[in-house]
Amino acid sequence: MPYSTREQVETRYGAANITQWADLDNTRDAAAIAARIDEAIADADARIDGELRIAYELPLADAEGNTPRLIARASALLAGCFLYEARGAQDLNQDTGQMIHRYAGRKQEALDTLDNLRAGILLLDHGRRPDDVRPPCVVEDPDDPCGKPSVSTYYEGNPHHSLSSTRKRFPF
Repeated sequence: MPYSTREQVETRYGAANITQWADLDNTRDAAAIAARIDEAIADADARIDGELRIAYELPLADAEGNTPRLIARASALLAGCFLYEARGAQDLNQDTGQMIHRYAGRKQEALDTLDNLRAGILLLDHGRRPDDVRPPCVVEDPDDPCGKPSVSTYYEGNPHHSLSSTRKRFPF
């Protein structure tokens, strides 16, 4: 079951925008548009599962099968951004004349939510993995009650990871 619905994506970006972004061939084929929207939601859900599989048991749903609100929001935000980006849509900043990604802040919000869930800063009531199956956390200051991880310490000497990413990555 998907974490978000077409209606939730449309609520955040507008139904007309979502329909336009999903109509890559400009055919107005309702079935093709619906399939692209479903694909964007599936891509967003795969990203969420990939980010949180170490910290939470999948799928991310409560005992009744309901998706937690934070996850549904992140899925809808990511799906809308994926559709916007697939269309090649960009906007012009009237002040600077630079091309901008109008929804970059929404995408970053979703990714930050996933980072915070994985790091334990935000918590879901659902299925957090026990500490004995999660990778160890490297902490900058053991006396820090938040236990914020030190990304540079974790990646130091690890040739398979790069700190060149603009987004901080946590190992859990």
